[in-house]
Amino acid sequence: MFGGDKPRLVSVENIPLEAELGGNMLFVRNLDKPGFIGALGQTMGAASVNIATFHLGRIAPGQDAICLVEIDQPLTSALLDAVRGLPNVIQVKSLRF
Repeated sequence: MFGGDKPRLVSVENIPLEAELGGNMLFVRNLDKPGFIGALGQTMGAASVNIATFHLGRIAPGQDAICLVEIDQPLTSALLDAVRGLPNVIQVKSLRF
């Protein structure tokens, strides 16, 4: 979909999610459990990575969820591995548009 002149996602893998696409993005599939958002934010902050936008979607409480985060710079492979190591993370991808 388009919002004005910018493309927007409204669903990812049948999970409702509304997000504009940015230059550098982090895609995370995880289980919807307490503490995930804080752990991800702390991991990004400890690496001095600024979060520009943060979008979430989930199938149902406690089930599969998607997190799409716009960040100010590309992520290093070490930081991607750190995110992969967070509890309840299923999949992590760095995206560039």
